[in-house]
Amino acid sequence: MDLNHEQKAAVEDFTHNLLILAASGSGKTRVITEKVIHAIREKGYAGSEILAITFTRKAATEMQERLRTGLDEKERRGLTAQTFHAYAAHVLRTYGWHIGLPQGWKIADGLISPVLHWQIIKNRSWEILGELIETEGGTLPALEALAIQNYLHKGKD
Repeated sequence: MDLNHEQKAAVEDFTHNLLILAASGSGKTRVITEKVIHAIREKGYAGSEILAITFTRKAATEMQERLRTGLDEKERRGLTAQTFHAYAAHVLRTYGWHIGLPQGWKIADGLISPVLHWQIIKNRSWEILGELIETEGGTLPALEALAIQNYLHKGKD
C-alpha cells in the first residue's frame, strides 16, 4: 500500500462513515479500494457488508478491477462496488414497487429525456413514464420521473 499520510489515515479510519472528496487524479479510487481490502483483511468485514460507491463509470470499473486483483473470490463474495447511479437503479428495481414504481420501468436516454420532460408537462400525462427508453448513460432518474408524476398528479386535483 503506497499511500500518503492523509490517504493512509482514510483507509485505516473505522470510527465513523467516511466521505472522500478530492480533486481529479488525487487517488480517491485507490483509497476506496484500499479501504475495502483493509476492511476485509484487517477488520474482518465480509464482502457482503461493504458498499463501495463512486460517481463515474471509469472509477467504478477501475475499482472493480483493483478489487478483483486485490481480493480472492471468497473475499469478494457479496461485495458491491459500483457507481451511485447504478446502485440507485438496482435499489429501485429491487424495491421500487414499495413507492409505486411499475415493474419494468426504464431510464430515459439523455437525448430523449428533455423531450419526455416537455411531453409530460405539455400533456400532463404520466403514462409516458412507463415507456421510457433505457440506454447506457440514462439521465432521467426514476425518482425524478416519480417526482414529475407526483407533481402532475397534484395538479389534477
